[in-house]
Amino acid sequence: MNFTADAQVTAAAIMLLAGLAFCFLGLKIFKGVQFVVCAVLGGLLVLNLRAFFDGEWVYIAAGAAGICAGILGMKKYKTGLFIASFLCTYAAVVSGFAKSAYMKVRLTVEAIPDVPTLFTLWWAKIQKGGDVAGAAGDVIGAQADEAVGNISAAINLLQRGMAIALIAAIIAGVLALLVGDYIIVFFTAALGAVLIADFAERAFSLNADMYFIIMAVAALVGAALQISEKKKSK
Repeated sequence: MNFTADAQVTAAAIMLLAGLAFCFLGLKIFKGVQFVVCAVLGGLLVLNLRAFFDGEWVYIAAGAAGICAGILGMKKYKTGLFIASFLCTYAAVVSGFAKSAYMKVRLTVEAIPDVPTLFTLWWAKIQKGGDVAGAAGDVIGAQADEAVGNISAAINLLQRGMAIALIAAIIAGVLALLVGDYIIVFFTAALGAVLIADFAERAFSLNADMYFIIMAVAALVGAALQISEKKKSK
């Protein structure tokens, strides 16, 4: 039995189911299981540290962060609303920019096999005081010298995306406190669309244009259906 392949299939299935749930049932999920939503998002955010650090402590920290975020979401509705809005929006925007940055290099730099490698390169660049060539040499080895230009452009796009995501996440969190349900519809549809597009990209090796078309269509359809259901329930 190929456990690696089985794990990849399981992860892809979970990604698709989570994407569909967030995209088309986001408002219902958020209101019904706010603890779970906040816990999962808090845990996933810390789990991304695996791109920068090694060790089991990352998983322990992710579990602790998930529990804390879940409790805040359950006990403090306003706090939970801000946390979920912030994290969903940040994850959706960063994922979009990270995928776009990866598309810039995946065909020319074979040693960058996936999006997490870009985050690893970004972190290595920080540790080396902005030296892209040195960071690339440490992470991807021999191909680094001939690929520094592409890698630098991808990392710059990723960094810009992370800054934009932070601003968007803060705005989304504040709007969630002011507007409530409609902003929840927006960020859950966006996050779900990213997960659906990621699944489709892994399953069918989509090009950049098709990836973003699927993401945009899924987000629009998901938001429209959620708003329609909200109006029917009034």
